[in-house]
Formats: sequence, structure tokens, C-alpha cells
Amino acid sequence: MDRTPLILLAERDPYAADFTEHFLRTEGYEVNRVLSAEDALTSAAENPPDVVVVDLLISGANGQRLCSQLLERTRAAVIAISSLASAEAAYSVGAAAFLQKPIEPLELVTEVQKMLNPDAPYPEGKQP
Repeated sequence: MDRTPLILLAERDPYAADFTEHFLRTEGYEVNRVLSAEDALTSAAENPPDVVVVDLLISGANGQRLCSQLLERTRAAVIAISSLASAEAAYSVGAAAFLQKPIEPLELVTEVQKMLNPDAPYPEGKQP
């Protein structure tokens, strides 16, 4: 039996975290939610995630540093999120994907699925 993929959600806004966690759990993922960069590093060390979703503004805009640290310490793919147009910054620190807030739930799930199954075919018309 395959295990349920673990998503580490590092989100500074507790309301956005509630919404995102609920949606990911509804889709069948296990979610470990943290509200600070420090907690994200601790969580990743204790229970390595399959995918990490990082708010780039977490802990006083330390999200870029957090992305780099997580990529050094885990094998998890990182999806960066931000209310600012920070795609270039996210990719420069190794994020595999970037989503602008407010997050569209289906877009997030699609990105998580791509990170978990990188060789899966894209739906028709959805290739990058």
C-alpha cells in the first residue's frame, strides 16, 4: 500500500493556511502546517515532506532563504507562493513552481500533482 504524500505548508497567514490545508486534505494529502520559517525547518527535519509550499513572505520575508535551506536539507520539491509578483526570485532560489496569491485551489493541486508525478502526461492543452 502506498503512503499518503506529505505536504509541508509554510504559510505566514493563518487564514490562508487554514484554507490551503483544508483544500489539500480534501484532495487526499497529509498536511503539516507551520507559520514560521524556523518551524518549517524543524518539521522538514523531523518528518521529511514530499512537497513543500512556501509563502515567500514568511517570517519577515525569509521565504527565499527558507526555500534554499529546504532544498539543501530535503528531497522535496518546493512550490513558492506570494502576494507579490516574485516568480523570478522564487525560481532563482530553486523553487520548482511559483503561484501568485490569492491561490486558485485547483492550480495548487495541479502543481502538487506535477511535483509528485513529474513524468505524468499533462492534460490536453495544459503543457508548459
